[in-house]
Amino acid sequence: MFFKCIKEFLRQTLGRFHILLIAFLMHAAVVFNTSLSWKNHTARLYGAQMSVIVAVLFNCQKRFFTFLLPLLALLTLIFLPDERYTYTLHRGSRAKIWAAVVIKTALLCLGFSAVHMLISVLSAGWLGIKIPINWNSERSVYFSANGFTAEAFGFRGLFALAAAYTLLTSLMFALIFDIIRSAISPAAGVMAVVALGFNEAWFVPILTRFSWLYHIQLVEGFNAALCLGIPLFICMILASAGAAIYNKKEFYR
Repeated sequence: MFFKCIKEFLRQTLGRFHILLIAFLMHAAVVFNTSLSWKNHTARLYGAQMSVIVAVLFNCQKRFFTFLLPLLALLTLIFLPDERYTYTLHRGSRAKIWAAVVIKTALLCLGFSAVHMLISVLSAGWLGIKIPINWNSERSVYFSANGFTAEAFGFRGLFALAAAYTLLTSLMFALIFDIIRSAISPAAGVMAVVALGFNEAWFVPILTRFSWLYHIQLVEGFNAALCLGIPLFICMILASAGAAIYNKKEFYR
């Protein structure tokens, strides 16, 4: 079933290439604007030299939740399996329908996260940010924010952490959308993701309260296990909850 879902997903991707292109351009615009605004902000406020990894980390924060996760919800709606009665017969069971939803959602989030990380790095290059990481320098954004340098962090490790965080957070919100879409309606799912993302970014975080990647800037307040473990645990709960909901769902459309 896994390989069948991959085949279906690839076919749908090719059939909706124009939609993906539009989504890519919107995604790139948000990321580029974020990198530009933070470069200007750090130069003006701190007089600091921004590094590529800082551009990547800044692109995993407020605007990611405010603008990009709702975009992901819309893409998820496009790539979800069709829940008609005939589709139920094709899959054979409600459990297989939900499994297909989870697999396709995970594939979409994987692609979404990979594109996000790529654009984040490219945006830094477009803006003339060439240094991969400079947290051991007093000219760095890290030193300006904390008052001390850091030798323990490397570019590859931080980049992998940011990529994993982006993937798990995207999957978490996409599964929330999947469940609400199934239980209520697609419109309700989109509104829920918009409301949750806006709250996580600007008000009182609930889902990311102890896992927000921003805390990497504060050595004493950052825990990699919490950063990745919490969204992973929530994803597992959501997958189980979705299976229970689909097991009771009537597919009559």
